[in-house]
Amino acid sequence: NYGSTSSIGIESITSFDGHYDYGMTGAIFPDNVMSRYKYVNVGNLGRLKIDGLEYGVPYNFYFMASTSRSWAGGETKFTIGVSSVLLDPVNNKDSLAKIVNVFPDINGSFLIDIESNSTQEGIINALVIERGDPSAAQDFYAKANSDVSKLYNWGVYPDGTGGRLKSFSEPNKNLHILNDGHVYENIAIDGSGTKTLFDANTNIQVQSAVDGIKFSNLEIAPGTQVNITGVGDTCNVKIIQGDLVLGSGSVLDIGDNTLTLLPGTTLNSSNVNGMLGFDNGNLIIQSGNNAIHHLYLQASRDSIYQLDADFGSTGFMLLHNRLNLTGKLNLITGKIYTGGNLALVSNKDYDASILKITSPASIEGNVEVQRYFGRPSDFYGFFYLGTPVASQTVGDWLDDFTITGVGTGYGNLKFFDESTSSWVGMTSNTDPIPPGKGVNAFIFTRDFSDGFVHYDNVNLLTQGDFSFNSLTYTSSSSDPGWNLIANPYPSTIDWSKVNWGNTNYVNRVNTAFYKWDQANGGFIVWTPTTTESPLIAKGQGFFVQTNNDNGTAIKLVVTEDIKADTIVPFLRKAEKENILQIIASDPVSHSVKTYISLFDNATAGFDAHYDAKFLRGNYINIYSIGKDGDYYAVNTLPTRKANYLIPLGITSSSQGEFRLTFNNLDSYGKEYE
Repeated sequence: NYGSTSSIGIESITSFDGHYDYGMTGAIFPDNVMSRYKYVNVGNLGRLKIDGLEYGVPYNFYFMASTSRSWAGGETKFTIGVSSVLLDPVNNKDSLAKIVNVFPDINGSFLIDIESNSTQEGIINALVIERGDPSAAQDFYAKANSDVSKLYNWGVYPDGTGGRLKSFSEPNKNLHILNDGHVYENIAIDGSGTKTLFDANTNIQVQSAVDGIKFSNLEIAPGTQVNITGVGDTCNVKIIQGDLVLGSGSVLDIGDNTLTLLPGTTLNSSNVNGMLGFDNGNLIIQSGNNAIHHLYLQASRDSIYQLDADFGSTGFMLLHNRLNLTGKLNLITGKIYTGGNLALVSNKDYDASILKITSPASIEGNVEVQRYFGRPSDFYGFFYLGTPVASQTVGDWLDDFTITGVGTGYGNLKFFDESTSSWVGMTSNTDPIPPGKGVNAFIFTRDFSDGFVHYDNVNLLTQGDFSFNSLTYTSSSSDPGWNLIANPYPSTIDWSKVNWGNTNYVNRVNTAFYKWDQANGGFIVWTPTTTESPLIAKGQGFFVQTNNDNGTAIKLVVTEDIKADTIVPFLRKAEKENILQIIASDPVSHSVKTYISLFDNATAGFDAHYDAKFLRGNYINIYSIGKDGDYYAVNTLPTRKANYLIPLGITSSSQGEFRLTFNNLDSYGKEYE
């Protein structure tokens, strides 16, 4: 249907140098077509413009060049856009040069260049045009240093000219970015089958008003570095279709921005060694398609603040090199195979954690769990430690802080023996420190070389339900029931979320926990009837008290539900009624607290869920005395219109002026004036 009767126009944009009648006859085209050809001399260019074609439709071009003249190395070069082909015209009767599946510009036009590729002229006898493959993808290119969110900055030629892109939602487009650029508006490249291709080293600067960039089938060419940088606020780079392809040796540097893979997408599914780079940015994978993902990170650009992973029940991701997690890991479905490459960073700025994991999701492989804590004021001394990592021993801390006197009974690492109410020193560097077991560590001043101590443990993480199986209650002990345990999980936990109604330990383990306060030489005590926080840090040891032995083992079971999301700021303490906090301060600025509270379900005696027995500290101590004569750190009484006379006790290792401060008096109703 093409020829003199078609609507297709042909125009010579630059003049050819002449024509000859030396074409071959008896060829695949009629003799009157083959016998004459146009030519351009060496160094010159003949340009034709073809118009009248349909925008968005691919076309195939077939070029005939034929001459009976004899010369050596006389190839002709034909070029459309970025595509070029060569053809030797000497005695040629049946060979064609082909450029297929190319697209006209927005005006339905093509430019064709004809030139010599040798020492002889370039020639053309005939040109055939036909429709190409309807599923072929059209190429567009962004102008250098332009705003790539604007359609008019995309054209069919590599310099971004030659007509413009109609819509980012057009199907089957290849959008090439060859140069640096900017993004001033939110952009969504979401056409079906459309690809976004970074073919050269590129810096994309995202302006502060932009919060989202959406790419389909993003591909980074091998050996290419692409940097996404923000001006002001960070942005979210989203992969909305297909695979994020990272060519061999390439880097896509997200910086402190967020990279999100939406449902149905994959990360480097072909396992090519192209890398991502993060500087405390976020990686959010929402694929949910049971696919396999491969993560390679650039050395020194390997810090991810938040990693969310929803792979689907059978999907998973493999870590191929180190990932320094500085914030939180939220594994929703699937598995992460660490290969020993995952580290939970803890330093003065960050304290990474792993949020609730719901089975069958899991983290497989060793993880490095770091713990970093500072010295309160100028105090060295005792710290209650633990680890959420399996198969650890005393020896695993030898490279972190000073450990002395192991096996002598006078060492600086000790367990607490409930049966004798005494501290027991480590006997060997191979003594186990399992998850959930608390250790009293005396940290020397020299270990706070920069004001902080940093220790780590490497092995398999505690996941799923955890049972504190070593809890005991020895009625013959001088002060029974005190057990030093530790947070077993690689995250902050919320002790108020423990299922205190479990029949294995209800009324056998008191709800209260006791955290050592080194600066004041005493304990911070939490129950539901105090204003203290129920949060317990990763790696923190603490005391709990059992209260009876009925002849069966005491198993305090906790679940992943007690994990707390410490990335979200703890904005305020819950407002609570009828809680009196009394602070006792000594002359050298040590201070400790006791609580007297009223609660509807409390009794005048000891209530395992509301009360806390007194545990003596080093310097100053304060407690109330219950009707049973016991000393209480938290004394919760029933709510009623009655007068309470509650004795207080204070002890101190120093002499001088002491101060009592009464807080939260306004939390009591008027009936308790």
